[in-house]
Amino acid sequence: MTGRSDALIDFLCVLPDHLRDPQLESDHITVVDGRWAFCAANVREETHDWQSTGGITRADVGRQLAQRRAQRT
Repeated sequence: MTGRSDALIDFLCVLPDHLRDPQLESDHITVVDGRWAFCAANVREETHDWQSTGGITRADVGRQLAQRRAQRT
């Protein structure tokens, strides 16, 4: 996905423990069902709860994560 600012994220991991600020040393983007998926924790974790986003930009991922974290508190 490097260099593709127009690529959309179709899945977001909403596992409660994974809803955090992304760490730079982690791998965050992977492919799920042939489409881009994002996990703020690390896509190499064994368990995820992938939720369809309907296709959002990378900038929108940060906003969605912040909203979901706020809903948990």
